[in-house]
Amino acid sequence: MMPSLFLLFRCIKRIGQRLPQAQPIQRFSSTDLRDFSLNSGTVEPSGPHAPSMMTSCRLHTASITLCLLLSNPSSSSAQHSAHACRPLWNVISRDVKHSLGDASAFYTAPLRFDKEEWFYTAGFLAGGALLLTSDEAGRRNLSVGGRASSNGDFRDIPTAYGSAYFACGLTLATYATGIMTENEELRITGRLLGESLILSGMPTLLIKSAAGRSRPCTGEASWRFRGIQWDNGFQSFPSGHAMVAFALSTVLAERSDNIWARVGLYGLASLTALARVRDKQHWFSDVVVGAGLGLAAGLHVIAREEQRPSYITDRRVILYPSSRGLTVAYRIN
Repeated sequence: MMPSLFLLFRCIKRIGQRLPQAQPIQRFSSTDLRDFSLNSGTVEPSGPHAPSMMTSCRLHTASITLCLLLSNPSSSSAQHSAHACRPLWNVISRDVKHSLGDASAFYTAPLRFDKEEWFYTAGFLAGGALLLTSDEAGRRNLSVGGRASSNGDFRDIPTAYGSAYFACGLTLATYATGIMTENEELRITGRLLGESLILSGMPTLLIKSAAGRSRPCTGEASWRFRGIQWDNGFQSFPSGHAMVAFALSTVLAERSDNIWARVGLYGLASLTALARVRDKQHWFSDVVVGAGLGLAAGLHVIAREEQRPSYITDRRVILYPSSRGLTVAYRIN
């Protein structure tokens, strides 16, 4: 069992890390963006990187004129409301765009797999199939008879951690707090949590209904797959709780980038998977495959975000006319 588990998670990690990643684009430092001057219909940057920025920072006179017209003092009250809403809308729309791009890259990844990636994918599938042979032994040695999802004991804590209700609440609270406090790191973490849950949750729900595997608590054999089923008692494969727990823990652990946070979060996710087997809600192979889906989705969104440049929000960049023409000021704090 242990060699197959090692092979399985090695394949999951390699697949998650090798999924298509966003390509970094050119970005400039705050020093580069501090001062621009308008000459002959273009905005010319000053600073050490001025020549390289000329191509990317040209503005036509018509666009500048429009900006100056919009800054008419007579419409200051209307502008105050517009500027308050525009940055928030820009942030949310950009997050939606990133999420759609990450989802597209995740679901279409097999179309771009090379030989090595197909090798690891085949290893993951083979490892999952091999674990099916240990399910009956797992029920005998790990499960306790007459158990339910909630039993009033310690295992209810990791079980709750893997519930969809907790995951949705945590994701929404993290993202909303990041928006309200203008904390970019917190907002991005909330978005990545949501992406990881959706990317791994959709295939999990589809496989659950299509496979129709009986849960251990039904008393049926581990090899019993009924096909399409809507009854929760026959939606054992893969484990949704394990998927949720590892989707959350992967994003939180990798975003924190702390060894103790990784130990605690991955340990909590592992306890969630063990609790589901202990309570006879899932077979051992169910939780391993569910954990693999959550882990792969989490690694994918983390890898995509690490390749994505940090953007300057509208509230930090201010355009105003001056004696030299049009000045772009960049507020650092």
